[in-house]
Amino acid sequence: ALVMAYPLYYYMTCSPPLQRHTPHMLTTIGNSGFSSSQCGRAKLMYHEMSLTCPDGHIEELRYFGAVTPTMASEDLNRCFPKNTSLEQEINQELVQETFKKHCYGKYKCLMPIPWDVISNATYNERMDSILFAQFTCEQQD
Repeated sequence: ALVMAYPLYYYMTCSPPLQRHTPHMLTTIGNSGFSSSQCGRAKLMYHEMSLTCPDGHIEELRYFGAVTPTMASEDLNRCFPKNTSLEQEINQELVQETFKKHCYGKYKCLMPIPWDVISNATYNERMDSILFAQFTCEQQD
């Protein structure tokens, strides 16, 4: 029995985070119902962010943050930037309300982003801001 279960164990433990599951992984008993993390990214000046679940539906917004291009370049490639100067300026309550209204339970959505989601920012900071959303996708049993 251990020999037969090894391929399942291998595929379930070796998938890096934020990677789409392969079709044969979705049909295994060990994967009946799962959640995965995904990342959305958009410039504030576009006023919307596209969120898509490759499998399942959008369940929870775990993190919403922003960086400017003047910040460390490694932060521009992350879904979870750390210690950003704009983090405390984001109206998280407004973001969560918008997320629940437009995206919760769907497999993809366009989440509108109000211009004033970042308070106390200059016009140029808002124009240059890159927003990040880390969200979960869930597939029910």
